[in-house]
Amino acid sequence: MNYRETAKKVKEASIILGALPEADRNRALQAIGRALTEHKEEIFAANRQDLEKGADLPAPILGRLKFDDHKLQDVVAGIEGLVGLEDPVARVLFERELDEGLVLSRVTCPIGVIGVIFESRPDALVQISSLCIKSGNGSILKGGSEALRTNKALFDVIYQAGTAAGLPEYFTALIEDGQFRYPCYGPRGRHLSCLCGQRRGSGQGDPPDHRRQDPVCGGLQRGGDPAAA
Repeated sequence: MNYRETAKKVKEASIILGALPEADRNRALQAIGRALTEHKEEIFAANRQDLEKGADLPAPILGRLKFDDHKLQDVVAGIEGLVGLEDPVARVLFERELDEGLVLSRVTCPIGVIGVIFESRPDALVQISSLCIKSGNGSILKGGSEALRTNKALFDVIYQAGTAAGLPEYFTALIEDGQFRYPCYGPRGRHLSCLCGQRRGSGQGDPPDHRRQDPVCGGLQRGGDPAAA
């Protein structure tokens, strides 16, 4: 996979995604929720393969890795909850008239492309990609190698349902190479992603490389608070 070319395509798609009306983004989320349920057996089969391959992993990792009907129901409910939230795009946060006919406004807008590295929790892939769709952002996703098959199955369902519902091609991308840690790293990847973060539990994984030249969140902890970069 040519990661640089993929990132360029995601960035181009993010411009279209960010301009889509809220109704279109919500309709795509609803389609994704339905598709996840319709394709659950394929997803569960992929997850069983990951669990079998990782049978010797510590119990806490296996617990995070497992993606069953309960976790599926949770992520689908989360998507339904997102649909019901107020549109985070184009909200006027502040407005002041500086002079007659001159108004200063602070308006929310998408970040652009968000790259997220996360541990072997397949449900995180659904949560992150859904949040990015709701907020009009493109996404580049890199999950733990232990969940390789499950992540691919989930991603394929999300991507196919999303594009079929009107989202642009490359609205999201999945990094499958287990040796490739940071898809938006260094000067050659500069400007291809607008924000890169690592979602992990406390004490898990290494912090991102601070030589990077694009914005970085050191780690998105389970509580949702960014760790110090």
